[in-house]
Amino acid sequence: MKNKMKILLTSVASVLVAGSMVAGIVAKKRDNEKKRASKK
Repeated sequence: MKNKMKILLTSVASVLVAGSMVAGIVAKKRDNEKKRASKK
């Protein structure tokens, strides 16, 4: 049982980390697009 809980926790943690990384990349792309739009 303990091993299953550990696997669950690690998988959830990895999903959260991946999600936050993707969110950061998306935020950077949006900022770059806003800067380009303001320059024009």
